[in-house]
Amino acid sequence: MKILIIEDNAADLVLTETKIKKLWPELEIQAARSMYDTYKIAKQQTFDLILLDLNLPDGHGVRSITEVQKFIDYAPIAVLTGHIDPIIERESLKAGAVKVLSKNALMNNSFAETLGALIKKYTPTDNKPMKSKT
Repeated sequence: MKILIIEDNAADLVLTETKIKKLWPELEIQAARSMYDTYKIAKQQTFDLILLDLNLPDGHGVRSITEVQKFIDYAPIAVLTGHIDPIIERESLKAGAVKVLSKNALMNNSFAETLGALIKKYTPTDNKPMKSKT
């Protein structure tokens, strides 16, 4: 399974990648730091799941979801946000996100459980679902 993490904050990106690699070392992870980087990467690779930060330098909040869907229309998008606001969560899901995850939950089991469920659900059928090392 290949995951694209779209995150401009270096510390958040490292934390997210580290957590995912610790739990699922078999996953392939690619990072993009902007919408522009995402576009360039999407022209060369395909992904099974996208983790999208809504606050990108060239992104526009919830509209970033539909922007990414214009050039990656085959992969589910889960939003990663520093604070889950009920309005942003509702708008994100309405825009096509499959889930909204809190960056604040990265260090607890709820993140692992939620992301694990997404990985299981969206793992391509030719691959076995991966189990967390928790």
